[in-house]
Amino acid sequence: MPTALLREVALSWADEMSSAQFAAACTDPLTGFATPAYLRTRLGEVYAEAEHGGDVGQRYAFMVIDAAGRGRPSRSPRPPA
Repeated sequence: MPTALLREVALSWADEMSSAQFAAACTDPLTGFATPAYLRTRLGEVYAEAEHGGDVGQRYAFMVIDAAGRGRPSRSPRPPA
């Protein structure tokens, strides 16, 4: 295999691997918030725990925040403890 071709293949592979590693990060480097992929993974784990009889309602809470402030604040009643 010619050296120039081998070099290009190696550089392309390295670029692809580094972008895949970046995509697998848990937090967005600009905001510090969890990435959507990480959130999907964690929610999948919570759902799996619930399906196997785990008491997830006592251990977890899911909160959505409109950081841009475009939505109206609303409160839903909390269930009695």
